[in-house]
Amino acid sequence: MTKQKKNNNIETPLQRLRHEKRKLKALYEEDEKRLSEDWQYLTDNIGQLTFNSIVKGAKDSFFPGLLKSNKPPTPFDKEGGGYTFLNILTSSFPLIWEFAQPVLIKYAIRKIKSMFTSKSDDKSKKKK
Repeated sequence: MTKQKKNNNIETPLQRLRHEKRKLKALYEEDEKRLSEDWQYLTDNIGQLTFNSIVKGAKDSFFPGLLKSNKPPTPFDKEGGGYTFLNILTSSFPLIWEFAQPVLIKYAIRKIKSMFTSKSDDKSKKKK
């Protein structure tokens, strides 16, 4: 009987794989939930986060010594001087492009339309 108990405690390779699969699945679900919550936070607060980063970048660019804290520099700071306007601009370029793209497309479409329509046609329509 003691030999049977010892054999029951030893996991077979298949049991170890199943156990590892359950652990990995639980970790995957936990990470997926955390990423979903982070994404939801970003989508809910994108305007405020963007505005705050632009204001902070402008403040640090134009007033570098103003309200300087004694905190140690983070890895993102350049020599402890804070973010530069250029760094913020380049990091936020994809977001700026998303906002500017529809405006530019609309402008281009209007310009192309105006190339094919003459102003004299517009004036004759207004007179009638």
